[in-house]
Amino acid sequence: MGVVQRQGIKDSIITYFGVALGAVNTLFIYPLIPKEELGLIEFLLSSVMLLAPFVLLGVTNLVVRYFPVFEDAKTGHHGFLFFMLLLPSVGLLCLGLGLWVFQIPVQSFLSARDVLVQQYAWYIFPLLFFFVFSTLFIHYIKNFLRIVIPTLLENVLVKIGRGAITLLYCLSVIRFSELVGGIVGVYGLTLLGLVAYTYWLGQLHLKPDFRFVSKPLAREMGVFSFYGVLGSIGDSLLEWIDKVMIVLLLSQEGLGRLGVFTIVMYIGSVVDVPRRSIEKITSPIVAHAIQRNDWAQVQELYHKTALNQFIIGCLLLLGIWVNLDSLFDLMPADKQALYRAEKLIILLLGMRYIFDMATGINSQIIAYSKYFRMGFYFTLALAVLNIGFNYLFIKTLALDIRGAALATLVSISLFNVIKLWFIYHKLHMQPFTVPMLWVLPVAGAAYMAAYWLPGLGHPVFDIIIRSVVAGSIYLFSVFYLRLSPDINGLILRLIEKLRSLR
Repeated sequence: MGVVQRQGIKDSIITYFGVALGAVNTLFIYPLIPKEELGLIEFLLSSVMLLAPFVLLGVTNLVVRYFPVFEDAKTGHHGFLFFMLLLPSVGLLCLGLGLWVFQIPVQSFLSARDVLVQQYAWYIFPLLFFFVFSTLFIHYIKNFLRIVIPTLLENVLVKIGRGAITLLYCLSVIRFSELVGGIVGVYGLTLLGLVAYTYWLGQLHLKPDFRFVSKPLAREMGVFSFYGVLGSIGDSLLEWIDKVMIVLLLSQEGLGRLGVFTIVMYIGSVVDVPRRSIEKITSPIVAHAIQRNDWAQVQELYHKTALNQFIIGCLLLLGIWVNLDSLFDLMPADKQALYRAEKLIILLLGMRYIFDMATGINSQIIAYSKYFRMGFYFTLALAVLNIGFNYLFIKTLALDIRGAALATLVSISLFNVIKLWFIYHKLHMQPFTVPMLWVLPVAGAAYMAAYWLPGLGHPVFDIIIRSVVAGSIYLFSVFYLRLSPDINGLILRLIEKLRSLR
């Protein structure tokens, strides 16, 4: 896979370092603070994610889709970055004006919520500002196939910052208001780092070339941006609405239950790391291939990403599930039972991520093709259904936070089925290959072998042994059966490097 593999591997290494930091935060630091306060922090961040599409105005897709049109190093890409910065600036201005005009209804709405929500809701705006422009720069930098430093900033820096500030709060060095303000500051540092990195790459071009943006091009970009807003709203609702609805539907218990959901959800979300890494680097490649009408390359990426993501995703879910009880044993003793009772959520979310990974780059294919409008319609429609599923499972069926996980699994699975059908119907492509049929049996055999191992008396030793046994059986089987040329090549190169160290 060339550059995809190299950048994907580097990005995954840094991302998994971030995952390790996140695991330390999740298992040892976050459970130390009251679950209501943890729930508030997650509510603020989730609210930012829900509002971001209305501010970004479709720029995340626009900045990748149209960069090949503007690309010209001699002219500073015709001021492409300036035009992209203009959109979220307008979005933030409109949001600010809207909040000022409707301040009375907003205040009335907040007054009916938890007292912590009322007190700290205003932090959403500065968080939104930093997140929106950080997102723009991350997508802009993708165009130069540079994803490692942005991942270091948005993943590792944020986790180190949040963990350190939370630990200071746990040690009573700072107050809770300073904890929340410190988290805002961490996101601000991330934005500064991304701007500095863009400058270091020599790509911080802010001089606009209005003559280049002809009327037909501006109209085309406007239409794409409009549908980008719809699609981004849908994506955001699919991804983040469950957390906000937990707070809204469970009333006074909402923040506390969201605090619990945040911990177990993070453990399950580890499975999704490879997909996010691969998506960062494949998005501009898919956009360029479609621009050249090179559908053979798109099909090749479709097959390879689906297969490799599925293999790695199953390995990660296998590792989590065989070690889950030991992971809970590492938590503070008084919190273990609270989180252990919700282990089903981890399985439901893990299944959601696995199905998403097994369907490859279907979202990018639709987003950068002439059928981009349909992708946005699908996303928006299913986001609305996700709200309905959350209400049904959380409120009507009283499944509590398990209902939120189930709603996400059903919504994402349905969403991917529709995308698969559409791509096959319109473009005659699908992501599945014969080797994928072997992955689940191999994972099942590895799980059974690790499951029946006797305990060693300490959770750390149990995690090490079960991980080694399950991982070895799984990876040896994948290698022996030659399920993935990319993974086999990676293993062979690793073996050669180990031999060279002798």
